[in-house]
Amino acid sequence: EILDKFPKDVKDKILSIKIISRVDNFKVIFCVIDSLLKGTERKAVKSISSYYLESIIIFTNKEGNETHFINTKYIKKDKKPEARGFRRITVGKTDRLRTAAERLSKIYAYEGISSLTLTSNCEKAFDIEAVSKEFYKEFVEKYKELRDVIRSNNPSFKKEDADKFTQEIMNRLLFLYFIQKKGWLNDDYKFLYNNFKSNPKNYYKNFLIPLFKKLSTKDFNHQEFENIPFLNGGLFEFSKIEEKISIPNKAFNNIYEDLLERFNFTIREDNELEEEVAIDPEMLGKIFEELILSIEAEKYKDIPNPRRASGSYYTPRFIVSFMTKQSLLNYLINELPEIPEDIFKSFIYNLTADGIDRPEIIKEKLLNLKIVDPGVGSGAFSVDILNKIVDLIEILNAKIGITESRHNLRKKVIEDCIYGVDIQDRAVHLARLRLWLSLIVDLEVENIKDIPPLINLDFKILKGDSLVSKICGFKFDLKRRTLTNQKIFELIEKYKKLKDEFSEVDIDVKKRILKNKISKIKCDIAIWHLENIKYSLKNKLKSIGSQLTLIEKTQKENKEEERKREILKREILSIEKKIEGIKNGKGIDAFNWYLDFFEVMGAREGFDIVIANPPYGVSVDKEIYKNEFNLDSSDSYGVFTALGLNILKPGGTLCYIMSDTWKTIKTHYKLRKKLFEETKAQCIVSVPMKTFKATVNTGIYLFRKSTP
Repeated sequence: EILDKFPKDVKDKILSIKIISRVDNFKVIFCVIDSLLKGTERKAVKSISSYYLESIIIFTNKEGNETHFINTKYIKKDKKPEARGFRRITVGKTDRLRTAAERLSKIYAYEGISSLTLTSNCEKAFDIEAVSKEFYKEFVEKYKELRDVIRSNNPSFKKEDADKFTQEIMNRLLFLYFIQKKGWLNDDYKFLYNNFKSNPKNYYKNFLIPLFKKLSTKDFNHQEFENIPFLNGGLFEFSKIEEKISIPNKAFNNIYEDLLERFNFTIREDNELEEEVAIDPEMLGKIFEELILSIEAEKYKDIPNPRRASGSYYTPRFIVSFMTKQSLLNYLINELPEIPEDIFKSFIYNLTADGIDRPEIIKEKLLNLKIVDPGVGSGAFSVDILNKIVDLIEILNAKIGITESRHNLRKKVIEDCIYGVDIQDRAVHLARLRLWLSLIVDLEVENIKDIPPLINLDFKILKGDSLVSKICGFKFDLKRRTLTNQKIFELIEKYKKLKDEFSEVDIDVKKRILKNKISKIKCDIAIWHLENIKYSLKNKLKSIGSQLTLIEKTQKENKEEERKREILKREILSIEKKIEGIKNGKGIDAFNWYLDFFEVMGAREGFDIVIANPPYGVSVDKEIYKNEFNLDSSDSYGVFTALGLNILKPGGTLCYIMSDTWKTIKTHYKLRKKLFEETKAQCIVSVPMKTFKATVNTGIYLFRKSTP
């Protein structure tokens, strides 16, 4: 009786709808729709929920081969409850039923149950956090078991080596479980598990190693993997030593039975309004925090903790979403001040193009955006801003009257807009992995051979110390307008061109050749830089004592001049040794903002957005915080804040979530002064302490860098 009251675009998609069960006001609504598209479900849920607040909505497609159980969430709006997002449990041919069965069993309606109790049980059944905690608990156990097996079967391995290989194997298996959902592994949604059961002798050596080779090596042939795609990207590239590792089958049995086959996986990352009761790629971020950082892992204190001293904290999804939205809003307002702010607010927060009469120019600005996370961690901000930019461009495309492949849009945004740096290898690997997963989420192909290889992210998400940006111990902060020397200008242009070329290369030999070329040019740039410094020091050396005086110098003055000469001679000798070392094959592996990201720092004078949850409470060396950033506090978040301002372009947006101590304590005076003199505060939001497992009050701070 309510169907006729639905909007036409919703009503046309619903084939049938009825209430199949009820307890007082609580109802179970069964709805058959044309196809299980999330956009259709979202509109239908909004319409149904306006009549039935307490309910479970069951959607199925006309073929009846997939079912979605929906539980809505509400907010108070104008004193009335309104559906604002929902949680979903999926049951279909690609899904593991154990998670769905365990969760849905919690809403069994025994005789006499009240609708209030049923609603409460429903909340528990669709509690994603509970599923995540359960998954993490099992993951830790299986991680430990696999690591210990690797160590016991490979006695020459150090503990850190065993940890590294364990993390690599677990990352790869998780990634494969995500893409398995798409049917890309021999069109078998249980490909890994089924082959484990049929390889009773040496699953790792006879099955996984050849599979990894097939995924990472173009034109690699294996009779069992003819319908397996070549993925490229670097995730499945491995060293010779990995082929020699001995891992018995029993180690994988528990991984599959108790972990991977028990939980349901979804490749699509949730947003703040829609969540799936399954393991999504964001779970990798939580694992990174809990397992690798071991912040609360007293029970698992023997698990490696390379970043414990780094003060890193996992950022909840709703905070990431708010920060990326506010940053994009600030960016567009700054870039297009002639467009009313309210139009941009509605565009970004409500995903509507109402009032936009120049969609092409807004699209151009979004695709021209350069954003970086200087402590990228597991890539939460990078992935979220990618998703939001793609969603916004699709809205603009609809306004323009064109369509573009979401996969191609994602690829373009990753290649052109997103950058990240982290000091930990594990963080860099996870950030890249999540970006790869986000790249394939919308890719649909009829033939496995049509799957395009993943892009290389080696020069977009980099390993490096964000705070120490030097070449051979010397600053390197060239900008395009200062590049008057033709040689260095040509070297840097060639360096950038080779990096762009590398992102598309999918053949190992070409990768190695290009990497060697890039390394060689980086060395040439370093030599040029050192030669210039040496030249300057030699001129200083010549100038000492060269000035004629009428009065004879005292013995003390002569000694002082000799002392200065000796210092300069030692510095020149040190530089000559560094140059000689580079010429003899010693590479330049240090990260440098101006060199590694010259296309942003040199050509554009900085990033449009710097966004991060920087490390808290870590003591930075005095050489860095005092001499490099002119600060009085060694606390890492303050130094990262100063760094953020330094790498922003004029008018750019700095958005951090960080401790609020910078506002009051004496040692942060210089940071306050820098912020007040160089920026305008745009947004300050206090965050409850319970949001993070930290002992300080935190806030979200958004600043716009002043223009000269």
